[in-house]
Amino acid sequence: MLSKGDVAIFISNSGETVEILETLDIAKRNGAHIIAITKYNKSELSERADILLSISTPEISLRSGAMGSRIAMLTVIDILFAGVASADYQQVKKYLSKTHNIVASKRRK
Repeated sequence: MLSKGDVAIFISNSGETVEILETLDIAKRNGAHIIAITKYNKSELSERADILLSISTPEISLRSGAMGSRIAMLTVIDILFAGVASADYQQVKKYLSKTHNIVASKRRK
């Protein structure tokens, strides 16, 4: 459903996740701009992206490394959201209110 002028954000610690790369190809064919969030600057994902946002997390052990990567990536997404939201806050506020109301109505059931 993406088209020219849209932006797709792809997240992969390794930058080599097959499903991510396949989806990225579809988005590119449709004309979307690609933002990649990954740890590895030399990966398929980083090479195919229009914009690369790198994270840096120490890999002490498998689980802690995975948690560190997740937290770093979520932080980047949070920053991106804040930037987009502040650029057109009134419009975003409508969407946030709508989302809040949907979630609140589900909790009441």
